[in-house]
Amino acid sequence: MGLLELPLELFEMVAKHTMPYGIETLALTCKQLQQWAEPLLPKHNHLRKKWRNFSFSGHEFNTISELLAEIATEPIIAAYMVHVDLDGRECRREVDDDCIEMMSNKLSALVLGSPYLAILSDGYERLDTLWLREIARDVEYRDAGGDEKAEFGIPFLMSLLVNVESLILPDNWCKESLFTDPESATHPVTALMQLLVMRANDASLKSQPLQRLRAILPTKDVDEQHGTDIERLFPLLALDSMRELSHSYGVCMMDQSINAPFTTLCRNVETIKLEDYVVDGQCARFLFKNARKLRVLEMDYSMKDETGYQFDANRFMEHLMTGTSKNLEALTLTGQRVFPDTDCLDRSLRDFTRLKYLKLSTVFLVNGAGAMGPDYRGDGSETEQEEESDEEVNGSDGEGDEHYDGEDEEQEDEGDDGEDGENSDEQNDDEQNDDGEEQEAEEDDKGDVASRHDGEDQVVDDYDIPSEFPPGKTWVRYDDGEMALLLCGEYHPDDDTKEYTNGRTVWRLVSVLPESLETLVIDTPAAPRNSACVERMFWRFEELRAERLPNLARITVRVLTRDFWGHKLEGCDEQVQRLRDFFADKHILTEFAVF
Repeated sequence: MGLLELPLELFEMVAKHTMPYGIETLALTCKQLQQWAEPLLPKHNHLRKKWRNFSFSGHEFNTISELLAEIATEPIIAAYMVHVDLDGRECRREVDDDCIEMMSNKLSALVLGSPYLAILSDGYERLDTLWLREIARDVEYRDAGGDEKAEFGIPFLMSLLVNVESLILPDNWCKESLFTDPESATHPVTALMQLLVMRANDASLKSQPLQRLRAILPTKDVDEQHGTDIERLFPLLALDSMRELSHSYGVCMMDQSINAPFTTLCRNVETIKLEDYVVDGQCARFLFKNARKLRVLEMDYSMKDETGYQFDANRFMEHLMTGTSKNLEALTLTGQRVFPDTDCLDRSLRDFTRLKYLKLSTVFLVNGAGAMGPDYRGDGSETEQEEESDEEVNGSDGEGDEHYDGEDEEQEDEGDDGEDGENSDEQNDDEQNDDGEEQEAEEDDKGDVASRHDGEDQVVDDYDIPSEFPPGKTWVRYDDGEMALLLCGEYHPDDDTKEYTNGRTVWRLVSVLPESLETLVIDTPAAPRNSACVERMFWRFEELRAERLPNLARITVRVLTRDFWGHKLEGCDEQVQRLRDFFADKHILTEFAVF
């Protein structure tokens, strides 16, 4: 019997099973089906308009338990919710027994009938009644009488969302360690999230909750000074469907165990945008080690009141490169508030084989007072002039002796001086070898890699590498016992590396940028130390650009004249003019902008 031969009563039953979003396709199939589906369309259109893009604004309720009560009355509502914003949710401040009993009666059929709680209840007596009680109470987990680790309503709501594609979670709905502490694996909320992720990632199962979730969008109601912990998002980042993470005012500073409930993150994520963020170098390992499809990373680093002072930019880049070197196409690493104790970046980026776009701030190369403004200095911090002088290159930078004392001096350009430049280079090389302050890299490959890997984790000796790991490569063993291939981050082999007097390597574009790069944007505060950094970055650039960076078509330098708080940097006009003069006779920039 064909579909058109069904009795109208049976067709209506079939049509209802196509809701929410199959009913539209069914109605467009033919005129007969459209006529039969027409009585269902007004209700469908009403539910679609009200629930497809959900937020608490525009509704008469503002708690998760009240939202679940609406779904209990009309269960198909959950299937209509595609873009869900829970950021405006509120929790009850005062709950009495009568209120709990009334809400429990509304939610009883929905909660006690959950197939997922039924799976988890096997062997756990009265687990579903625990969920019902906690959802009906609907208090913050930190409040008196709360669970102390999580709110139950939000994860239960997730177990109903079979069509959700984007999600905004509220801040502080659970303890930050709930999904990173192995001891929390048995917590009811952790157990439910593990079950949902496992089923959503099972391709043989259809119409599973969270199976279509593609994007996590920024939480709006966040304390900007303390931030929100990204660990609360780990279950969602473990979904195979996830493609985009956008998060603001976040913190990722945990020491995650390899035995934690969620360790495989960002497997299919293509875009990550982190605004006003703190990411510890070690935490970057867990975010990026499985991100083999990540194409775009944008991170704007900014320390918070209590976290993020000692950002390890070098280790952050090491872990990012280890996970994404063969797939990352666009990288933005800028900084708003970067404390002067930041461990600066001196790794090469040449291991990024597909990188086409790079935006980078000089605060991660030299840091100092220019990162936060000249009036913001910690105890014992040097002045901007002293810091710049301290960055003097050992021996020579290949462009004549450099002694930055805060005043502009005429510099000879090695690429334009022909024979004289070569003689000067030879003389400087002799001086460097004589005084022993700057040494050429003559160690083997593993020794060079080990010297660039300055973390606490250990480079593994050849005899200690397990047989299942390919030989002839450098492996590192992390403090939790896990091993990973370590990329060397080597500078161009034809260049002698130069070091500042503090031991950091001078970052020169022709030595560190990948050949694939097409667009380069440099942000630099209008401060002496940062200006000097920019000048050194373009060492022999005009001479070697065509050979080493043949695809680099667009270069922009953006000079920032104000600090994070909007205050004008002292002496910024002089630094703007200094950089204008530096680039005036060079055919390098596509754009020079001042902000």
